[in-house]
Amino acid sequence: MSSAEQPVAASLFHTEWKDLSDTHKKRRERLEAQIDGFPQPQKALYIVGAIGSGKTELLYHGLTHTWTQTELPALCVTMSKLLNDIIDETGIDPQSQLVTQAEIYNTIKSICFDRLDQISTLIENDGDMNQVNYLPDAPPDSSQASEYFGNLFNREIEAGDLEKLAKQAQNDYFILHVDEMEETYDRLDKVIEGHQGPLREVVNKIANGTSSFYFIGSFAYASIQELGQAEGRRTRNLNLPIIRPDDARKILGDAPSRHTLNLAWWAGRGRPGWLSKAIDEVDLVEGEFEGLYDTLDVFLPSQISNVDLLATQPLESHLENNRVDSAGRNLLTYLLLNPGPVKINEFEDPEQVYGILDRNGELPVYTMEERTPLEDVLTSITEDIQRMALYEKYGEQSRELRQYIKRVLSAVTDDDAMMVFGDGLSTIPNRGNRFKELVAEPLTERAHDIALEEIQDESDELEFLYQLSQQTGNLSATELDEAYPQSVNNFSDAPRETSEIKYVSVSIKTLKIAFPSLITNPILNFRNASLGKSGQIEILAEKLNTVGQRHRRLTQFGDLLRGETE
Repeated sequence: MSSAEQPVAASLFHTEWKDLSDTHKKRRERLEAQIDGFPQPQKALYIVGAIGSGKTELLYHGLTHTWTQTELPALCVTMSKLLNDIIDETGIDPQSQLVTQAEIYNTIKSICFDRLDQISTLIENDGDMNQVNYLPDAPPDSSQASEYFGNLFNREIEAGDLEKLAKQAQNDYFILHVDEMEETYDRLDKVIEGHQGPLREVVNKIANGTSSFYFIGSFAYASIQELGQAEGRRTRNLNLPIIRPDDARKILGDAPSRHTLNLAWWAGRGRPGWLSKAIDEVDLVEGEFEGLYDTLDVFLPSQISNVDLLATQPLESHLENNRVDSAGRNLLTYLLLNPGPVKINEFEDPEQVYGILDRNGELPVYTMEERTPLEDVLTSITEDIQRMALYEKYGEQSRELRQYIKRVLSAVTDDDAMMVFGDGLSTIPNRGNRFKELVAEPLTERAHDIALEEIQDESDELEFLYQLSQQTGNLSATELDEAYPQSVNNFSDAPRETSEIKYVSVSIKTLKIAFPSLITNPILNFRNASLGKSGQIEILAEKLNTVGQRHRRLTQFGDLLRGETE
């Protein structure tokens, strides 16, 4: 069996879903409720999230819940494997033939009941469950049915239990979990007829209460946008959120320092599956930073899930633009790998640090005599924003602002929920601009990006955060003072002499550049509608065709886009 056809990675067999936040708990409870409610009419369920957000873990939890907490059996398979079996079962030539909507439901049902018959026989004979490619693989030494289900139930399985499980596998209803739908959905769309979603008939039967199986799939953000309208209306999405920095300890344990937790959150982009991988090689000597910049790639993995972890070239340009010298780069690298307050006296050579700060007046860091409570910074920034006309315009929808802002700010705090908030390096007249560059602009942009990964449909809330980010980035020095008066004043109230600085911290601007957002949730369609690529291009083409005569080339571009989809 190829890796693309593996039902679920073998290592996942011992992976346990964790409620990392209240939102994660609600998502788990909703999944369980949907499973418990079947076969009553309800919408099929799609688990939606970024790479590393925990989609497969939640899918696997659904499988375990079904076997252990209901009388129904459950299967788990990748979309790639399921599609290959559909093609084999129907005998079509995928190059020239299509599976009809009338066939797709019955074909999936037939395939799965065959697998369940196989599972029932294996359970009855205490056989090797790894012979079934519609269940997660177990390690070879625990694939015998009694051991396999002992792991699922977390208890010893006896002969009577096997008899009951074998009967459970023969139930007239079952739950089908399908993983990695994003990798095969486009191919599925080309093999099954219809323009309103290849699984339209499947989700229709589930919604009407006439299906023998309940369907739970996992989707990446970008691919969920490709659902046909009919299929999209009959499915319910569970969006998995980006975790808070404080929740990282639930994954990494009590051993890592707060600096390490913050780094894991930034480098891992708040995705549970990436946190430990992001910091696996980080092993710094406290207070030492000599030669660190040139060895930055040693401490961080180059990629996770084929995604570049560190934006090396943008970081280099960032340092060049701020005229940071060699020693300053080493210091900044140390701070980058230790996000949050660092006491200057704790460096191996504090005087060297003061010398670097003196020579690098544009070093993109926060510097202050004392630390500031996170809540104080959060309050001043949100109160400033709440006085803006933009906030009044969006009203209720802008109330989630505080949670997104706090999530970013808390990733540069220490165990006491304190942060460095000030700029003692630049001249007093320039501190407002530095607040915009190092705090306001990157903070509002990253808050928007987090919301964009979590909010699937267009919403006033998302639009507010986008407009806030754009408006903040376009503010002049005078406008900035008017828009963020309290925050600019607090940020500017920093020591006038370098020698008075006691704490230093990497800036959100530097962290944002080094670890850029991975925007995987493009909002390209109308609110509350699900359009495929061709439909989105059609809308774009229509918009381009409304431009004036002097922009005729844009109209021609729209015609070209439309022609390529016909």
